Amino acid sequence: MTVSRPPSLEGLSLRLSGWKGQAEHRWPGRQIIGIVNGAAVGHVEFHLHPEGRALEVGFLEVVDGFGRRGLASLLMDALYEAHPDAWVNHGRRTEEGTKWWSRYRDPAPERNIHNRPPGEWAAYYRAPRVAGDRANNAHWNDHYCVDGHRAAEYRYGARLESEFQSYEQYYVPQLDTPRADPARQSLHAGDLVMLRPGLHRYVHDPTRPAADRAHALLDHIGHGNLPRKGAHTGFWNTTAQGAFDDVLHMQLFQDVPFPAPATHVVFHALPLQTDIDEPPRHKSAETYIEYVDAEDVSVQLAGLSWRDGTAPRTVHHALFDPPVDAAVAPEYPQAATPHYRAIYDELGERRTDEPAAQTPFAERAEEIRARSEQVMGDIAARSLSVRPPQPRPPGEGHTQPPLPPSGPAGPRPG
Repeated sequence: MTVSRPPSLEGLSLRLSGWKGQAEHRWPGRQIIGIVNGAAVGHVEFHLHPEGRALEVGFLEVVDGFGRRGLASLLMDALYEAHPDAWVNHGRRTEEGTKWWSRYRDPAPERNIHNRPPGEWAAYYRAPRVAGDRANNAHWNDHYCVDGHRAAEYRYGARLESEFQSYEQYYVPQLDTPRADPARQSLHAGDLVMLRPGLHRYVHDPTRPAADRAHALLDHIGHGNLPRKGAHTGFWNTTAQGAFDDVLHMQLFQDVPFPAPATHVVFHALPLQTDIDEPPRHKSAETYIEYVDAEDVSVQLAGLSWRDGTAPRTVHHALFDPPVDAAVAPEYPQAATPHYRAIYDELGERRTDEPAAQTPFAERAEEIRARSEQVMGDIAARSLSVRPPQPRPPGEGHTQPPLPPSGPAGPRPG
């Protein structure tokens, strides 16, 4: 992005990435993150129409220590620049957001739906809800005695609620876009782990067999300790890059820097069994799912990918042949199924007295092996197609990883 940076924000880089806000939202989530010295210092989250025609701001935040430097305005300017043809709905502002908005210079007020009649944008947003947001914003403007750019807002003859209600019929609540399906797709989840120095050196040593390193990494994590949904990780993505993005976000938004390099791990799971009566309950978005029940979820791992958090362009891959039985950890020990408790202890590690019983996936061994080879082959091919980084002159500042490709995606700006 080419947004100019105020002098007090030199060293800032911007990253346009995915955001897992609400899986049920009709539009995928995106975010722009401001980064200084490898840490996130602010971000703006939004949902974007799949064809880029409209967006809805969900949250705008600047961390302590970076306020009053123009960072919030820079992030919003970057949002406008990234999507130059989209309608923009700023939604319902908070108390702090009201004060900021009154100081902010809207770079494209003609695309702000609060400034335009509902007939122009009613297919993308619920007009009565927009009317309610505007009423809320007007209240805070009066409460704090700020202007809030009220002169630019759309004026109307009838009462706002009455006029906007008439446009409810034009709203398109759902788009015909596919949703992720764990029974039909291979999915990928990321996690961030801290390893002992010796193990860290071993798993990142390319001279050692990749499969051995992958098994050592999985043994350390625990076969029954695959990540559950958290603030950034535990989502099961349709692409491995989406999982790596989740782990990077977890690292960027850490409150305290790590004392040693972290390892980014991505688990590659094969499609779930299709012959089970009730698949695990989950919420599906366009590019990921999240499991919603507290109990564990059995999966088959086709392989692992991992990288050093300080060298994200070097990615290691390993294929499991045969695939490995594993499980998403239960939310708490009491939620574990009898099958899980028979195989794993409360730390998610395999019990040493585990019986050599046939796994529930044994009858699909050949199918699973073929799918594993296909998944890992695709991942390895994409990695080889990435150009290696060019050498930097001595003393040049640290740069962030390249932006991921554009593609799919609460509280209001504050």
